[in-house]
Amino acid sequence: MTQASVRRQGGGKKLQEEISKALAQLKTEKPIKPEECAQWEQAVEKIKNPKPTDEGYAQLSSMEPPAKQDLLKTMSTLVEFCKNPNEQTMTRLTTLNFEREARTCIVGTNSFSLQFKRVPGSQTWASNTGPDGLCGVVTVARLEPDPKYPNFYNYIQKKVVTIPSANFGSMKCADVIEQGEYKFVWQSRDIYARCDYIKFGF
Repeated sequence: MTQASVRRQGGGKKLQEEISKALAQLKTEKPIKPEECAQWEQAVEKIKNPKPTDEGYAQLSSMEPPAKQDLLKTMSTLVEFCKNPNEQTMTRLTTLNFEREARTCIVGTNSFSLQFKRVPGSQTWASNTGPDGLCGVVTVARLEPDPKYPNFYNYIQKKVVTIPSANFGSMKCADVIEQGEYKFVWQSRDIYARCDYIKFGF
């Protein structure tokens, strides 16, 4: 099976929870060096007044105006935080990143194989695999006939992380793998996604 998905980068994150995490990290982070702030300030200047001799000039010149404004706002807020790393500037930076993620959609594909068994007395086929991988992921899936067009099937999938505290790269499994139930229908459909940015991959 090949599964195509379009999902919001922010997922089910909540702003206040993200701010709380960022403020907790602020208390344990090492002090920022002055030269680091200078580098960000130079980046802001390059965005405001780009020159053909600047590194990344071609990429910056090809950016859409809204994207360039978002980049400038983010970099300027980063400079502000770099010079004054306190709760207020961290909150502003976290909020800005959160809002951008909320406007970013991720497009990805995933190829996999599953074995289904017919549920007795019905036209539904079910699959239960796992736990797999470092996170101990259990995949529960089923194929159900469409209510209006019973010759066509819809695919419903839910993943359960059995080891949520395990590390997946630099993050916890519970924060990386989505555990909600998702329905993939056979028909094409329009979805209002509010995507200002599109990222390909996972």
